Amino acid sequence: MSDSGNSVVSLGCKGCGTCIQVCPTNALITNGGKVVRVDMEKCTLCMECIRACSNKALFLMD
Repeated sequence: MSDSGNSVVSLGCKGCGTCIQVCPTNALITNGGKVVRVDMEKCTLCMECIRACSNKALFLMD
């Protein structure tokens, strides 16, 4: 968990699942195959999901 105040946000996920496969902490919460939110208690802000998302649906928000 990061104390930086930043968080990863999902907006417009198309449900390809690539981010889920690369997340080392299983921090992505899905519904119907789409990422609906990121569990910031588990997220280490490694940015692997953001780099992997071909739809640019995940981004860092401060």
